[in-house]
Amino acid sequence: MSTQIIITLPDDIYQRAERFARLANCDVASILVDTIQLSIPRLSVGTLAILSLSLSFLINKSWC
Repeated sequence: MSTQIIITLPDDIYQRAERFARLANCDVASILVDTIQLSIPRLSVGTLAILSLSLSFLINKSWC
């Protein structure tokens, strides 16, 4: 299943993706999908709980 989205990219980011797509003989959308898939790790429920607690601690911690 896929979800279609519309994103606005800065010109320089789009140009980089476009150049890379040309070199790889792919379309820009495929390059962006692959980049996102490789950039966002798959997280288990347990990992998400630990990450959530860690972030909550860091956000609420007093650094004084």
